[in-house]
This record gives sequence, structure tokens and C-alpha cells, in this order.
Amino acid sequence: MTALVLAANDAQTSGELHPLTRQALDRIWMVQQEDGGFDWLKCDWPPMESDDEFGAAMAALAVSVAPGGYADTPAAQPGVEKLRGYVAKTPPPMLHHRAMWLWADTYRPGWITAADRQKTLDDLLALQHENGGWSIAALGRLEPRGRLASRP
Repeated sequence: MTALVLAANDAQTSGELHPLTRQALDRIWMVQQEDGGFDWLKCDWPPMESDDEFGAAMAALAVSVAPGGYADTPAAQPGVEKLRGYVAKTPPPMLHHRAMWLWADTYRPGWITAADRQKTLDDLLALQHENGGWSIAALGRLEPRGRLASRP
């Protein structure tokens, strides 16, 4: 998450990747699991600290928003490919996470398929309130036993 915030700041301010941001981004690949995912913090604070899929989406967003073509560097490419494989075989468990992958895909197309992109947009628009916002509860929640549940 720190790498994402640093990369977004670099993109919005100098437009150049700061050396400390590069170090944080490179750290992502050091903690990446063999299947391409991450052992994400799970504090039962959905939708963020509740499952590994959120961590994968945040990693994708971090490398996608990073300026200077970081995602195409030799340091990042193996991890990016593993992450791409992870999302292909591990569908996001709730609409919130699908929206995070959509967000990453706007910076670096190819994280999700065109069909998944359209389905996510359609699902988000169907839940949008008249005031233009959304209810976080409508985008995904946890059941009392801690298992993910889709929207009723």
C-alpha cells in the first residue's frame, strides 16, 4: 500500500519515479507468492484488510500508476506477469475488488479482459445512487462467520 501511495504521489507531482518509490515497488516482488498473489493483512476490515485478493489488486494499481514505465522494467516484468496470471485464475471475490482491477486497467490496459471491464462497469453503474455515489456495502461485505458474501 505504501508503494501505491508513493507511486501515485510521484505521478501527480514530479512525474518521475523517486528512488525510494522504486525501492518500495521492488519490494512488492520480494513478498509476492509463487502463485502471483500476496499474503495480505487480514483484520476483518472489509473491503480492504480482509483477503489476499485486495492485496493483489493494490499491487497491480501501484505498478500501473508508477511513472517512468516502471511496470515494463526488467525488475518488474516477472512479477507483473505472475500477477496477471493470478487475477486470471483468481477472480476478485466482490465488486469492490473488481473496481480496483478496473482502476489499475485504466492506467495499464491488459489486467482484465474487455468482457470483465464491461461487466464491472455495468455492475457499478447499476448500483450508482442518484447523487452519483455508491454504498460501500453494496460493493461487497463479509458475513458474520468471516466468509465473503456477494451482494443480496
